[in-house]
Parts: sequence; C-alpha cells; structure tokens
Amino acid sequence: MSKRKNNQILEVPSKRVRLSQPEPPDDEEERICSIQDSREVGIIENIFLRNFMCHSLLGPFTFGPNVNFVIGNNGSGKSAILTALIVGLGGKAQTTNRGSSLKGFIKEGESSAQISITMRNRGQDAYKPEVFGESITIDLRISSEGLRTYKFMSKTGQPVPYKKEELVSILDHFNIQVDNPISILTQEMSKHFLHSKGEGDKYKFFMKATQLEQMKEDYSYIMETKAMTQNTVQKHEEVSTLCEELLSNMNKYINLLFVPMQEKVAEAEQKYKEFHDQLESVNQRLKQLQPKCTQLKNEVQERCRVFRVAEVHIHTHSKRRELTTLEGSRIGGLRRFGEKMPALIAAIEEANHRGHFRVKPVGPLGYCIRLRDAELCLAVESCLKSLLFAFCCDNYMDEKVLQLLMSKAFSQERRPQIIVSEFTDTLYDISTRAVRHPQYPTVLQALDIDNPVVANCLIDMRGIETILLIKNNKDARRVMQRGCPPCNCKEAFTREGDQVFNNRYYSSEQQRALYLSHDVEKEIRFALALCAILLNVMYLFDSLPLPPQQEELSKSDQVVEKSKHNKKHYEEKRKEHLSHIQDLKKSLGDKEHEIENSITKALEICPERSDVRRTAKSLDSEISRLKLKISTQQDQHGDRDTILRQYQDALQSYNGAALQVKGLKSFITLLGNIMNKRHNIYTEMRRYLSVRCKYYFDSMLSQRGYTGKMTFSHKDETLSISVQPGENAKAALSDMRSLSGGERSFSTVCFVLSLWAIAEAPFRCLDEFDVYMDMVNRRISMDMMLKIAASQRYRQFIFLTPQSMSSLPPNNLTHILRLNDPDRNQSTLPFGQP
Repeated sequence: MSKRKNNQILEVPSKRVRLSQPEPPDDEEERICSIQDSREVGIIENIFLRNFMCHSLLGPFTFGPNVNFVIGNNGSGKSAILTALIVGLGGKAQTTNRGSSLKGFIKEGESSAQISITMRNRGQDAYKPEVFGESITIDLRISSEGLRTYKFMSKTGQPVPYKKEELVSILDHFNIQVDNPISILTQEMSKHFLHSKGEGDKYKFFMKATQLEQMKEDYSYIMETKAMTQNTVQKHEEVSTLCEELLSNMNKYINLLFVPMQEKVAEAEQKYKEFHDQLESVNQRLKQLQPKCTQLKNEVQERCRVFRVAEVHIHTHSKRRELTTLEGSRIGGLRRFGEKMPALIAAIEEANHRGHFRVKPVGPLGYCIRLRDAELCLAVESCLKSLLFAFCCDNYMDEKVLQLLMSKAFSQERRPQIIVSEFTDTLYDISTRAVRHPQYPTVLQALDIDNPVVANCLIDMRGIETILLIKNNKDARRVMQRGCPPCNCKEAFTREGDQVFNNRYYSSEQQRALYLSHDVEKEIRFALALCAILLNVMYLFDSLPLPPQQEELSKSDQVVEKSKHNKKHYEEKRKEHLSHIQDLKKSLGDKEHEIENSITKALEICPERSDVRRTAKSLDSEISRLKLKISTQQDQHGDRDTILRQYQDALQSYNGAALQVKGLKSFITLLGNIMNKRHNIYTEMRRYLSVRCKYYFDSMLSQRGYTGKMTFSHKDETLSISVQPGENAKAALSDMRSLSGGERSFSTVCFVLSLWAIAEAPFRCLDEFDVYMDMVNRRISMDMMLKIAASQRYRQFIFLTPQSMSSLPPNNLTHILRLNDPDRNQSTLPFGQP
C-alpha cells in the first residue's frame, strides 16, 4: 500500500554526515531532525496564493518538517490554504466542498488565480533529483474559463518541461492522495463522514482512508472485464464453427479446379533434363580444375613452411638479444632494465656533474630496491610492473632535463615514466594506514630500500604499505575472500604473481621474474637452452641453414611477406571457384526441387503415370475442351486465383482468431486463479487493518479514561462506534450521537488518529480538529497528536485551528503560523453565480 515503512528512520552514511555537518550538534533532538531532514520527501515546504478565493495575496507560508499549527480567526485564510493545497495538487473542485468549478476560486474582479506549492525532494527516495534538485515547485494558474496551467520548477528556479503525466508520477512517487481524508481532512468531509449518523458513512471513510476502496473498485473492474472477455470468447467460438464449414466448402470447390494437364508434366521433365545436362557440364569442369587446385594447395603449403622457418629465425634473434642482455647484467645490473639504460644513467651522471640538475634524479626504481625473500620476486614484479623502470625527480625543471636525456637515449622506443615529487630524507608516517599481519608481509616490508625517496614514491604511486604478499594461493584466498580482509588491506599477490581482491582473483600471465631475480646465471642457462631448442627446430625444416647475419634475416622477412601475399591471392581464387560451384549446385537443387513438386502435383491428379499413345491433335482437342470447362466454371464461381487468394486470407484470419481465442481462454483461467488469490489477500488485509484500527482506537480512548468498541460488518459495509465516557467499566456503551459535543469531537480525533497509525502519507492536514471540545478534551487530544507526531518525525502534520496555541511548550519540531485578521470589507466568493 505504501512505499514507506512504519516507524523507520532512514540513516545517512557517515561520510555524507561529515560533509553536511562537520560537527554534530549538542542537542540529540536536533541531530535526529537533521538526519531525517535529508531523507524526507513529499512534505510541504511553502505555499503561496494570489487572487485565490477572497484573498488577494496569501503567503508565502513556510512550513516546518514535523508539526505545524496554522492559527487565525475565521476568514483569515486557513481553509483557503487547505483548499489551495487540494486544487494545486490536481484535486477536483468538488473534493474541496468549496465550489463546483475551478473558476469559482478566482477572486471577484480578477481574471486568474495562482497557486505555488514547494515540496521537499531529498534523500534516496527523491524524484528525479538530477532534474529537480532538493525541492519541486508546482505552480498552478487558474484562468477565468476554469482551465489549469501547470509549471514545474527545480530547486534553482529553472523551469522543467511540463507533461500531463508528470504531476501524476510525482504524486504516486510521494504516495500523496489529495482525495484521501487521511492526507487532507476538511471540515465538510469530517461532518459528512465522521459526524454522520449513518454507520455506512463511517465504513466508507475507513475504506477510503486505507485505500481498500480503490482496491475493491479495481477488483470489480477486473472481474467485469473478465466477464466481457468470456462473452467475447463464446461469440468467437460460435463464429469459428461457421468458418470451419465455409472453409470446408471452399476447399472442395478448389479441388474441383485442379484438372489433369499432362503437358505440364512433360514440361517439367524437359526442365529436369536440361538441368541434368548442366550438372554434367559443371562436374566435367570441376574435374578440369582439380589438378590446378592441387597445385595451388601444394604451393600454399610450401609458402607456409617457409613462413614458419622465418618465424623461428626471428624468435631466435630475439632470444639472442635477451641472452646478450643477461650476459651484460653479470657486470652491471642496469642492463636488465634495457640495453640503453646504462647509457642513460651515464648521461644523467654527466648532466649532474655539469650542474644541470638541482637534485640528481633517482632511478630506475627497480634498481634501487632489493628483495628480502627471493621467492617473492615474481609477486613484486607483478605488483610494481612499469614502476620498476620509472625515475623520480625533485622538481619540474629537473623533469624537463631528464626528458631531454631520455629522448636522446630512447629515440624510437618507449620512454620510462617520470614521477615528480619533492625529495625528503624521512620515510612517510604510515602507522595508521599500513596493513599489520602477523604471518604475511606487505610489499614495503618485503623490500630493502635504502633511499626514502624511492620508498615514498612507491607508497604514493602503488600503496605498497597496503598490499600483502602471500606465497600460497589458497592462503591468499582464505585471507582475502573468506571473511573480512585485514584492516587497510586493498589487495594481495601470490608467489606466482596472481592478484587477489576481496571479491575477485586474477591469474598472472608472467611465468618468471625478469628484473628482480638475483640468479643471473640461472637465467642465462635458461636462455641458452631455449636458443638450442630453437636451433634444433630450425634444422628440422628440411635441414635449412641458419642465417648467421641480419641480412639473411631481412631476406627471410621479405620471403614471408611475399608468401603471405601469394597465399592470400590463391585463397581468394579458390574461394571464387568454390563459390561458383556452390551456386551451380544450389541452382541445380532448386530445379530438381521444382521438378519434384511438379511431379507430386501431377501424382495428386493422376496417381499412376500414363503411357500416352494418343496423337497430338487429339491431345490438343482434349486440352481445348478442358480449358472451355475451366472458363465456364470461372464465369459461374469467379476467377480461380481470386478464390485461392480469398481462401488463403480467410484461412489465415481463421487461424489467427483461433489462436487468439485459445490464448484468451488460458488468460481467463490464469486471471481467475490470480484474482481468487488476490481477493483472499484483500480479505485478509481488510481484516488485519480492522483489527489494528480497533487496537489503536482503544489505546487512544484509554488515555482519556474512556472505553469504546468498534464493530465492523464487511458484509453489510457498516462501521458502528460506541463510546463510554468516564472510568465506570460497568456502564453500558452508548452510540457517539448520545455524547456531548466535546466528547464526540474527542472520540472523532481518536478515530482519525487510529487511521493515521495504519495508513501512510508524507503529510497530514486536519482542519479545526478541536471544534466543540472543552479544555480537558482539547488538551488530551493535543497531547496525543503531538506524541504521535514526535514518534513520526519523518512525516509532516498541519493542524488548522482558531485557537491561539499559546499553551504549547517551546519545541524545535513545532512551527506555529499565525494569519492576520481578515479584511471585513472584502467581497464574498461567487459560488452561487453561474
């Protein structure tokens, strides 16, 4: 029934609270209100009236988020505010009981009236916050012809394009029903329903307030639609019987039109012979092209073999270069980070010696770190990746000098990354954000870093103090994904280089460490073994000699490119021939299928193939006679093609209608089952709401020392309310009509409050609730309403009363709006005028 939940205060995430409220308020009540304020939607923030009813200008009035009292003497505009709220939110003029048409609300002597209502639109339940912002302003203009003109505006005052469905969507989203007496209860509606002598009126008020009446109307409409659909299906079934007879007669007539014609069979046999000859010609041509296809296939295989040999040459050359780099790293480890890295370091030293740098850059970072555990080298490489080649500069001037040196050293290759950060001699204080684990180290703990600049750079760029190194992948999954990960831990890496998050796992494609491994000899032995394997593979290809020079490698590249080009050319030729053959086969298959269809039709006319021995003249005479007979039949019954087309159209329409009827039958059965279940749920909900209403009504009466009884008769649609004032439990309960004015008003307030407890609405308006009450009943009623309002701070309450409310204690949640006394010289409303 509602999008809200009872007695639920929505909480704002802590980050948002810190942004909107840097320091929590001292008063707990103000703190709760501020949190709820950011989550309330649909409450009225302010309202402004111009030329409405008897008032030239009313407002703007600003309402509080919880309890609002609108006080003033009669004629000051209290009811005008309530009427404007109903009309401004799309309500009908009859709902207000103040007029029969909208033009009656325009002040006499004016051409139009204006109503402006601003509603709050905050929190997760906000309606299109990207369009309207934190509030929605609905501006209504009523013309002298009684026409409405709406205009929507956002929080910033920007106009929003108006659509007729937009207002309905806003009201549905906020669960606002202006015609629901629980949302807005006017004096006339209160007199009609609550103070009515009829028990049926009170029952209607209960049904309307709980929206059960709308559910009942929807259920009745669905059942009426179901009955109409069943009648339609029955009519369709009667029509389908007649259609079946008609189609049967048409089918008999169409069969009479298919007379035997032997010349068509002969024509089909002739076409079959022609296509058979074409197939023989295609097969002969295919045999002629077969040797050429074999030759092309052999040539392609030879080109592929040469291409594979060239690929082995290129791979061997790459491994030799890697071997050269590894052998060079025996002397200096810089060569592992690239062949040109030693030259770059030398150029940096030279530039620093000449004073070109303010502070000498540091790098590459991978050269400045050492592993404490050699088994974690692949894990650290997978974590740092390109940062191993990066350089650190103290300022941007040094960065420009270093970029110039890199452009000379790496003219055509990718340059290492440069990180600019002011150098410090001390390591960052990471005590509050680092991971502390008793078994597994972080990346920072697994490295020996002498230079604090390098450590600080890796902390800034990669966060190595928050990444764990766990050798076993099972342990890594257990620590990161089974339960809560360690505090401050973002990710982890395994010994194989796999990356582990709390909700996902990425396997590493790198098989071994390339830059941080200290066992250079092992890497050299591995590269030598791989080169030997590649050499053996090269000699397996027809014992081809290994090109010893770069020139032979270039020739092999040219041969590979030429082979690729030739292979592509011959593959295209082969595809063309195969495509042509497929087209011919497809055409032959179509013709054979056509011949088979013709023979099938002929067999339907004549099951056995006739051995024709008659002369051509006799056959021509027979054909002429049959044509004359067909022409006569067509003159009597119509053209054969037209009849066939009509038959096919009728058959298609009949099949479609039959399918629809079948679907409707299934739908009606399913709808009946669903509606039975929904009706049972509706009955159970009605009983549940009735019990809750009784409970809250008894609770409200007990606060005054009254006893009461509510009797629901859902069968007769009546609601009887009996109340006994005083604490004499033995006294018989009496009908509300026998109570005094104050006691009846107090009982009515208890009834309304009990409905408030079981129904949902963002705001609730009550017009002169304390009329006919004495001071005791008024005070108790006021206390009950304020207590309910305090327990439901996310809802808004607007009470209209002529009392001064001076006895109310000061409260941040209560807002009193005092209206000025009316101008007695103002004219009356023209409700009686046409």
